[in-house]
Amino acid sequence: MTPVVPISTARPEHALILAAAAPATDAAGRARLALLLQGPIDWTHVVETTDRHAVTALVLRRLADAATQLLPPELVEASEVYIARQRDTNQRLVAELVRIVRALSQQGIAVMPFKGPVLAELAYGDVALRQFRDLDFLVHEADVDRALAVVEALGYIVASPLSPVQEGAFRRYAGQYIFWRADGDAPIEPHWAFAPRSLAVDLDYAGLWQRAVPVRLAGIELRCLAPADLIAVLCIHGSKEEWTRLQWICDIAQTLQSFPDIDWAVVLDRARRHGHLRMVLIGLALARSFLGSQIPPAIGGVLASD
Repeated sequence: MTPVVPISTARPEHALILAAAAPATDAAGRARLALLLQGPIDWTHVVETTDRHAVTALVLRRLADAATQLLPPELVEASEVYIARQRDTNQRLVAELVRIVRALSQQGIAVMPFKGPVLAELAYGDVALRQFRDLDFLVHEADVDRALAVVEALGYIVASPLSPVQEGAFRRYAGQYIFWRADGDAPIEPHWAFAPRSLAVDLDYAGLWQRAVPVRLAGIELRCLAPADLIAVLCIHGSKEEWTRLQWICDIAQTLQSFPDIDWAVVLDRARRHGHLRMVLIGLALARSFLGSQIPPAIGGVLASD
């Protein structure tokens, strides 16, 4: 695992990163960025930190949009090059996701992409602004064997072949595989669950599929998580990864910004019933504390009483 650079406002560079990563771009947010840019900034540290937290394109774009005149000219130029390259890489991954979805669909296998390019489109509004290196998608557990046969036919191989006994134990525990292609840009991760059994999350997968919403990406219609389910899944994922990357908090903040009409009573009720209430609360608390996300009073009350 890549070493994590802690984010703390004790360093002006970290305060700048957090201010730029926040989804709000109102006058107050631009004024804060301008104020932070008045002091000395170690730009090498900014880039290294954002790279480790997978938010470089997002931070550079926000800085350029809000305060281009206050940035070093060489940074502005480098930002444009960086974002263009990330856009090209992400668009190649979008094309590969479309290829996989079509191949699965042709075999009658329902597939629901999540995170990666779908999240970039839904929450960030621009595929270039969210860094991703793998392609995640959900299939029904009953379709796992057929789905694996399809991705293998597309040239993917499983990272670590297992014996039959290991295979059975792995499926009961993990909820996903990782496949690679020798000539591919990224691994793919077919999921039949969003979390390993050790997290003790009992999600209603039938409900997730029933509530799925259509989203158009690269000219095709995909089935994606409904916003309320997306928030829950992002919080579960961040908790699974122990919130060691700022990107996962940005995902929460961007989703909150993009979907202000989420029914929070429903989110809380499902979280209580399915064992991930604390995960949802932590994700929302981090988005509020680090990135200034507005959360509804009902959530604030639950947080205050926890």
